[in-house]
Amino acid sequence: MLRCHAPARHHHRAHRQPHAANAALQGGEDDIDAVLAKFKLDDERHTRVEVKENCPAPSPRDNLVLLYGGEWYTTDRMHVYSDLFVLNVEKLSWKQVVSPSGPLPRTSHQAVCTRTALWVWGGEFTSLNQEKFRHYRDLWRLNLADWTWEQIPSKGGPSPRSGHRMALHGKRILLFGGFFDNGKETKYYNDAWSFCTEELKWTSLGPKPGHTAPAPRGGCQLALNGDQLFIFGGYSVKKTEEDKGARAAWWAAFWCLDLKSLEFERVKKQGMVPNPRTAFGMVTHRKRAVLFGGILDQEGKGDRLYSTLYNDMYAFNLENRRW
Repeated sequence: MLRCHAPARHHHRAHRQPHAANAALQGGEDDIDAVLAKFKLDDERHTRVEVKENCPAPSPRDNLVLLYGGEWYTTDRMHVYSDLFVLNVEKLSWKQVVSPSGPLPRTSHQAVCTRTALWVWGGEFTSLNQEKFRHYRDLWRLNLADWTWEQIPSKGGPSPRSGHRMALHGKRILLFGGFFDNGKETKYYNDAWSFCTEELKWTSLGPKPGHTAPAPRGGCQLALNGDQLFIFGGYSVKKTEEDKGARAAWWAAFWCLDLKSLEFERVKKQGMVPNPRTAFGMVTHRKRAVLFGGILDQEGKGDRLYSTLYNDMYAFNLENRRW
C-alpha cells in the first residue's frame, strides 16, 4: 500500500495516477493524436495495480463513490483525467487505485456498477485550448475483485459521443442520447441502446421510424421503474429557419420508454414540475426519482450567456407519475 498525495483538480465519473493531459505537449497543445499517444505510452510503463490508502479527496468534480476521470478548467486550459478514486462511505476515507492498461483520459462519459465490475462507455477528450475534440465509443470493464481494467470488444452499438446517460437494468446496460462535436459539426442523439453484460452484445431500442420520441439531447437523466425507463431534462441545439442559425433548447418534459414494447410516451405534467435544466443529479430511491441542482443558460444580447445554477430538490413518483 502506498500513501497518497493527490493533486487538486475537477469534474468526472471514478483509476490511475492522474495524467494531467497538459504537460504532454510541448508546442502542440491541439494535437490530440500526439497527446493520446503519450498517455498510452505512459500507461504501458505500469505493470501492476497500486492502491494508495488514506489519500486526500480528489479535487471537486461531479459524482460517485467509485469516481473515474473527469475534467478541470483553469483560466484558459482544460485538464482531462483518467484516474480512479474509491470512497469508503463508512470511514469516509479515499484511496486511489493505479492500474495498468486502462482507458485513455476522458470526460462526459458514463459508468454503471454491477456487483463485480464498473462499466465505462464513451466520453470525450479535448485539447488544452478546447479547439479540438475526440469522442470515444469504447467499452471498458473494471473488475472490482483485483482492480484490473479490460477493454470489452463489442461490434455495432452507439456511435461515438459524450453527454449520454446510462442505467443498469438487470444484466443490461441501457444508454440514451448524447452528442458528437468534432469542431466542424455538432449532432445530438435520441437513440436508445441496450448492452447485455453476459453476451457482450449491443441491441438497438429505437426510436422506431415515424413513432413519437423525445427530441435529441445530451445532459438529461434517467430513472428506472421495472420495465419503464424515464428520461428528464437535457440540452440540445436546434437549427432555426428564421435566421438560418441555431438556438439552444432546454427540455423539461418527462418521457417514458417501455422496454417491452419499445414505445416512447410523453408523460403528462402533474404537480410541481422542475423548470428546464441540464447537468443535474438524479437518483432512484424506492419508487421515487430524486432530482437536485442543475444549470440553465440563457442567451442575451451580443452573444452573451447568462447562467442560472440551481440548488433545489424535487421528487418524482414513478408510480403515479407526479412531481
